[in-house]
Amino acid sequence: MRPLLAAFLLGLLALPAGPAGAAEDAGLDWQSVQAEESKIVIDLPDAKGGGIFLRAMNDSFSSTFHVARYKTDKFRLDRAMLVYLELQPGYHFRSARSTDRVLKWRVLQSADIDLGQKLQIVTERGALDVQRFRLEDRVECAALAQTWGGSASETTSAGTEQILGYMCEEPDVAVTRERIEGVAQAIIVRD
Repeated sequence: MRPLLAAFLLGLLALPAGPAGAAEDAGLDWQSVQAEESKIVIDLPDAKGGGIFLRAMNDSFSSTFHVARYKTDKFRLDRAMLVYLELQPGYHFRSARSTDRVLKWRVLQSADIDLGQKLQIVTERGALDVQRFRLEDRVECAALAQTWGGSASETTSAGTEQILGYMCEEPDVAVTRERIEGVAQAIIVRD
């Protein structure tokens, strides 16, 4: 992945207001899409009807950004936020992004978080890296990162598609491995 794209992606995810502010700075035109048109959704009963879905394309970044946000008013983060980055044909990520990238988002940097256990969950797309964390000593969350997809370069490519994001439970409810596995299996990436 080119350094400019990496810097933009970090900036995109750093704004607490979400992608719209970063889009204006980067010249991207974010479009709201309906859940059924979104390339990324979480297919769980407690996520139905509450999502905000956005899409932006920029040829200079050779990619399309798809965002799924599930808001809550019970704590300061979204209940879940996923960013699916789809590269144009012929491009690939040179390395996989880790949950460390998610934990560097400004909205998380400005919060009081305690790191927990790291683990991997196997999905149909491959290994999903997970970093558990606790937000302000009352909300348990998990940062998520996954890179997959084939490219012409087997030696320099980590993949052509990527998800970065997080999910949080209700205040004072534990983020169990079973819950993380359920969410991981419920992340739908549409072709």
